[in-house]
Amino acid sequence: MHIRSAALATSLRRCHLFSELPTQDLQWIASFVVQKRLGKGDYLFRQGAPFEGFYVVHQGAINVHRINASGKTQVIHVFRGGESFAEAALVENAGYPADARALEQTSVLLVPKTAFLELLRKRPELALRMLGSMSRHLQTLVGLIDDLTLKDVQRALSAGFLSAVANRWATKPSSWNSTGQKASSPLSLVLRTKRSHGHLPNSATRN
Repeated sequence: MHIRSAALATSLRRCHLFSELPTQDLQWIASFVVQKRLGKGDYLFRQGAPFEGFYVVHQGAINVHRINASGKTQVIHVFRGGESFAEAALVENAGYPADARALEQTSVLLVPKTAFLELLRKRPELALRMLGSMSRHLQTLVGLIDDLTLKDVQRALSAGFLSAVANRWATKPSSWNSTGQKASSPLSLVLRTKRSHGHLPNSATRN
C-alpha cells in the first residue's frame, strides 16, 4: 500500500495544484485517490452526472466538450498528463457541466470530493499552499496569453503589409515602370523594407 501511495504521489506532484505540497501530504492524498482506466472513446463522465470529485490525468488524454443546441461538438479543452480538471466539483453540486471522453488509452486519478474537503478542514494550510500554486500557474497562463496576443498582432501586420505589396504589384502587369526602369519585385520590396529597419545586410536585396 505504501508503494502504491508513493507512486501516485509522484503522479500528483506533476499537477500544478499539488506541485508545492510536502511529500507527506501528497502521500496522504494519494491514499484515498481512485485510479480509473479508460479505453479510446470511453466516457469518464457525461454532462449533468453527479459530482464525484475532480481528476488528474495520469497518462493519456481527456477531451472535455459540450454539445451545443445545433448538435455540434464544442471542445473546451484536451487535458493531458499532469493536468487537472473538473475542480468545480469542490464547490458546486449541480453536476459536471460537460462531457469527458478519452482520446486514447488513458489513466486518470479521481480525487474524491468528500475525502478531499475533509482533509482541507483538518489541514487548512494545505488550501493556502494550493492557492499559491494555482495563483502562480494562472500568472504563467496570463503571460502566455499576452505573448500569443502580441504575436497575433505582429502576424496580422505582416500579412497586411504583404497583401498590400502583392495588390500593388498586381496592378502593374508590366515589369517596367513609367520611367523606363525595371520595377522591383514584391520580394525585393520586402527585403528592402527589412534592410531599412536593420534586419538584413545591404547585400540581401541584390537582384
